[in-house]
Amino acid sequence: MPLLSRPAKPEKPPETSGTGNLIDYVVNMQQTLLEAPFSLADSMVLAELSYLDFQGMVPPPSLLSIPVRYSIIAARPGALERMVGDTPSAENKLALARALAESPRFAGMTLDYYVNIVDPDMEKQFSAVTIRLADHTAFIAFRGTDNTLTGWKENFNMAFLCPVPAQRECVNYLNNVAGWSRRKLRVGGHSKGGNLALYSSIFCKPEVQSRILQVFTLDSPGFKNMIYDSHRYRALEDRVFSLLPQDSKIGTLLLENERYQVIESGAEGFAQHDLFTWHFDGLEPKLVDKLSEDAIHFDATLDNWLERMDDRRRRLVVDAFFELIDSTDADTFGDVLGYIKSGELTSYKKLMQLEPEVRRELINIFALLGKAYLRVRV
Repeated sequence: MPLLSRPAKPEKPPETSGTGNLIDYVVNMQQTLLEAPFSLADSMVLAELSYLDFQGMVPPPSLLSIPVRYSIIAARPGALERMVGDTPSAENKLALARALAESPRFAGMTLDYYVNIVDPDMEKQFSAVTIRLADHTAFIAFRGTDNTLTGWKENFNMAFLCPVPAQRECVNYLNNVAGWSRRKLRVGGHSKGGNLALYSSIFCKPEVQSRILQVFTLDSPGFKNMIYDSHRYRALEDRVFSLLPQDSKIGTLLLENERYQVIESGAEGFAQHDLFTWHFDGLEPKLVDKLSEDAIHFDATLDNWLERMDDRRRRLVVDAFFELIDSTDADTFGDVLGYIKSGELTSYKKLMQLEPEVRRELINIFALLGKAYLRVRV
């Protein structure tokens, strides 16, 4: 399997033994960024950090904003608990947030330019934060899809629409942040956040792209071939680091480029999308040789299904799917999965209200999800 081309290999951090996760890495990594260079593991940490709610803690994008030291934010009573909130993997997020505050590698980082937009009318969910690091670089972290239906609708829209609103937003964000700072840049994110990281890095101003050291996409959906074939992508591709768990279902979506690496996960199926399930061997991500047969089969089946439909039919199916969701009491995508599992969303009565063409395609995708997703607890 083609693995990602990478720049000269940095020095390895000191070895520790045993299988761990992202939290263990932060606890055990005692070297600063001046002592051990930025790594793939660090990109995972900062991508996960972007899921915290920094509203009222970190200033919004502005030329005159003043960055805030992370350790100062974390020291405020109840701040970490509020920033984590009631989100998926909340217990792990809180443990990571606390570990970062005690870490010689991360406690001194400063945060700036926080933005969080959820606009149901525009079908847009976008969030980002800029993190200044001790090695005099800035890491621009784009948040992945949250649990809102707006965020997931935008994800599904990527099957027929490019750019979606968040992709337009991320290019503006990167150009603005780069204009307010002279630092070299790293850009990254998990899930849709990685897609936005790569999209913004491809379509930003040329003078901004020249300052980008690395782009990290972590189990992130891709693009159609026209983007990978563009000269803008070719100018960047040797700086792109892509990582998928071995059972990936999200990161293989629209994956036309095979320049990726694979990490071991302790979960099954779609649950592997959670960064906290990814294994570390000491201080290094625990890489494996290839994707699982299940991931390859799911990707091939989904690709075949998508290839049979033009963009018009894809839009019809996606809109019909979310119309079905609107007929329920679902508030989050987690609720939707529950309705699919119970059969309420896929009931005969609901499906028969749809056009035959759309109904056939929805039944096909529900069957695919049923085999690949619903057999694991989410």
